Amino acid sequence: MWSLVFGKFIPGFSTVAPPVAGALGMPRSSFFMASAVGAALWASLALLAGYAFQLQIDVALGWMNAHGIHLALIAIALVSAVIGWKYWQKSRFERLAEMQHIDMGALQRALAGPRPPHIIDLRSPSLAAESGHIPHAHLTEYDAIERSLAGVEKDYPIVTICACPQDAGAVQVAQSLQALGYRNAYPLRGGFGAWRAAQDNSGVLV
Repeated sequence: MWSLVFGKFIPGFSTVAPPVAGALGMPRSSFFMASAVGAALWASLALLAGYAFQLQIDVALGWMNAHGIHLALIAIALVSAVIGWKYWQKSRFERLAEMQHIDMGALQRALAGPRPPHIIDLRSPSLAAESGHIPHAHLTEYDAIERSLAGVEKDYPIVTICACPQDAGAVQVAQSLQALGYRNAYPLRGGFGAWRAAQDNSGVLV
């Protein structure tokens, strides 16, 4: 009963408390009484807060009444700035994602060739352990990319693979590597999903 009384003061708990009470077979009278007491406490505290700070609220309302237009303009400017920032980020990523990719067929042919690509697997170790490792791939954290390329020539083919939407991580790393001079660094189109789809029936994943 006490969880229902004080549940409204705990964010999210008031949503799960009634089903739990029903599952535990709480009597209806007890449930309604506890809920009523909790609602009364919640409303009373709000009324007491308004009464205790009525002078401050009056001052704030007067100030808002005098500067309401300015506040509205500031709010609109802030919302517009946030929307503009998000739109710029989206446009920037779309431009980055337009870079050349390598598809799964081309990767399979390259792996069978004389210079198999240096594969950088950007998945977390736990995700790789759960979903399967890519043979001969270098499981690498984002902040250790350059260290994983020790001894790799700048013109050597490199393929970045991730398991993120729109190959975002692989695109970002490939862009960074190209900026460092690794001009043959490209993300795998479709990421680990494309790799797994091509390998599910071949037993390559271990």
